[in-house]
Amino acid sequence: MESVSSDPFLRTCGTVNNAETLPPAPWGLSDAGMKTKIKSMIAKCVTSEEPDQEVVTTQDTFLYPKGMCAVGAVARALAPTSPNSSEAVIFG
Repeated sequence: MESVSSDPFLRTCGTVNNAETLPPAPWGLSDAGMKTKIKSMIAKCVTSEEPDQEVVTTQDTFLYPKGMCAVGAVARALAPTSPNSSEAVIFG
């Protein structure tokens, strides 16, 4: 997990040589039942009232450990895939 750079000033050494020895992420230890409740509330809020639209389920809902992870994922999903496209995704 060391960084590599041609500039020695920018090189950093990894703090852990074996990623398997890292402790589990704190959000992985949280209550699974509470996560399901949160996902259920989100799914209910985003489900359309139009009868021909599919119902959003908890399996369609993703929880991210931090807000910026979610924002980044949405930005990547909404970013134009064509180099000729001039669409913009703006958060604010």
